[in-house]
Amino acid sequence: IFPALPMLNIVAAFGLSRLHRQAFATLEKGKEKHRASILGRLGFLGGVISVLITWVGSLAFLAVSKHNYPGGDALNLLTQHVQKSVETKSDAIHVHIDVASAMTGVSLFGQKEAALSTYLEGREWTFEKSGYESENQIMNYVGFTHILSEANDIPGFDVVDVAQGYPRLDIRHLKVATSDAIFVHERKGWSMNQKK
Repeated sequence: IFPALPMLNIVAAFGLSRLHRQAFATLEKGKEKHRASILGRLGFLGGVISVLITWVGSLAFLAVSKHNYPGGDALNLLTQHVQKSVETKSDAIHVHIDVASAMTGVSLFGQKEAALSTYLEGREWTFEKSGYESENQIMNYVGFTHILSEANDIPGFDVVDVAQGYPRLDIRHLKVATSDAIFVHERKGWSMNQKK
């Protein structure tokens, strides 16, 4: 359907142009021309209103879709958290990414950006996405310093941040409502203190 959209836009623009010509045509003799002008103005007004409604709808969908990638947001939150960490038990950062995080925006580009963010400090990032299949489930998270997960409680880890997701349009309050989606977990005691 997407290849047809430009053609539909051209047809709509041509129709709105014709309505504009009819709506603002100079009045000539006879009532028929005057009646056509009133119908043309009503049609043109309807076309302008439909364009405005479409524009408002597009803005609403844009605002909602901005929150569709909580996994990527969680990775950014983790990156910011690690950058603020002054004293840590290790310079190695080993992150486990669960299915929900991987499916909602944790990309290879984001992982590379996270690794580059602390490269000069000598911190090395590794990411693990295994354990998705039931026979390969990770039973414990011993080797991980951080976990991005939709689970809000993982033994041995503290929640250091939460990425919002699952957006919906709240018409009553005219805002995009979200809820906790991806939790950023850190191994207890990994970070001693934070930069202010």
